[in-house]
Amino acid sequence: MMELSLSSPVSDIGSASTSSSSQSMSFYVDQTNDSYHQLMDDLSIIDDIYNSYDHEQLNLAIDNQVAYSTKNGALKQQMVQHLIQTESQFIDDLYTFHTHFATKMPHFQLQKNKLAFQPADCGVLFNPTSNLISVHQTLLGELQQRLSIYGPTQITSDIFHRFFDNMNSVYISYINSFSATLLTLDRLHKTNAFIKYLESCQQPDRPLQEFGYYIRLPLTRLAVYTQTVLQCMQLTEPGHPDYNALVQISQHYKARQQQWQALIDNCLSHYRVYECFRLVQNSPALVTPTRRLLLHSELIHIDPSTPTDMSDRRIYILYNDMLIFCKQQKDQKLIYKGKVILDKTTIRPMDTKITNKIYEKHQKATHPSGRKLSLFGMKKQQQHHHQSSSDTRSSASSTSSGGGNTEEFGVYGLELYFQFVLDNSVLAYSNPLNGYGGAVISNNSSSDSIRRHILRMKTLEEQTLWTTHLQQVIKAVSTAR
Repeated sequence: MMELSLSSPVSDIGSASTSSSSQSMSFYVDQTNDSYHQLMDDLSIIDDIYNSYDHEQLNLAIDNQVAYSTKNGALKQQMVQHLIQTESQFIDDLYTFHTHFATKMPHFQLQKNKLAFQPADCGVLFNPTSNLISVHQTLLGELQQRLSIYGPTQITSDIFHRFFDNMNSVYISYINSFSATLLTLDRLHKTNAFIKYLESCQQPDRPLQEFGYYIRLPLTRLAVYTQTVLQCMQLTEPGHPDYNALVQISQHYKARQQQWQALIDNCLSHYRVYECFRLVQNSPALVTPTRRLLLHSELIHIDPSTPTDMSDRRIYILYNDMLIFCKQQKDQKLIYKGKVILDKTTIRPMDTKITNKIYEKHQKATHPSGRKLSLFGMKKQQQHHHQSSSDTRSSASSTSSGGGNTEEFGVYGLELYFQFVLDNSVLAYSNPLNGYGGAVISNNSSSDSIRRHILRMKTLEEQTLWTTHLQQVIKAVSTAR
């Protein structure tokens, strides 16, 4: 038997492979160790950062966030409940209007009653609001159903979205027909038949509002929905599933409110003409398709001969085509007293001589320590007044201090200059200028004179508001003639 020679050549493939594997394993272990150490270093950094925080503060912040979210959810739920309550009252008012007014009107249209209004008037008065009832009933029903299952993740945007679409057509129709409804109501109010009809609708156990209240009510309701949707969005967390949808629908409501606001204001201004005509006895401001009421407030009429007399207080009412004034009686009724001509009228600041006299009287009455001002004191305060008064304000103002308190006093107002021209019909009156207010500052003839009408306001803001509106009306009236 041949013996294996140790000197015989032997293949080195196995040994080479073993050597390569050892080197690879060594490299892998080194790399793994490096990655492991790097990972541990990173984790230690995270641990250091985590340990640097105050755990109590962190838990407190988390608790506050949870409490904040819970509070917002509760507030949103309360807001939905409040909307349901006001919506129920709104629908109840509309039902009352149609139950106690609309259902009785056909009886008064029978021939035997010989009344002045026609069946067509019934449609003009009641159809615009009757079309709103079903839309609001749908909203109320959906809100009540959603509130019964209300939870932290409850969605409401879909309800507001459907209501947004449903109310478009009915409210556009209501707004467009408002003027015709108001003119019809004003015409019927001048008939005895309609007055008897309104009296028959009243019930002793449930007093009703004025007829006009119900036709105006939807105009004042529209802004409620825009505000509600906006608040609902603000009370919703960004991570809430309904947040993005609420943001979108709130933008739609806001954009439409801005689009409709001018139309709503126009309708309300028209309604105030109707309202004031019924409040002011003998008012010449009839309800017309174009007349609008712009401004009204109690102002003081100043007589230039006695500028410190503040007893002549009047209610001034500015329309887009006239300015009237009236007096309030002891029984709170308003009696028409006159008007101010606005055709080619000039507005001027109140004369400084008048403001100075009013200011001086005030200083004598309210000087600190209750003593009358000496001549030196009057001059000193008057100099201070001239330094602080502004030409654009047309006011006299001063500051007097006593006992650590500071009191500010200002005189605000304006003057209107208008030309009064008599015609043949007016000459028949015994006093042709009576009822037009102001003092005559030129009297070239009995038929042509410049009148001066001085008005005092309470604040600078009121003075600015009246000046702005008067300028607009004067321009419109003067251009139209």
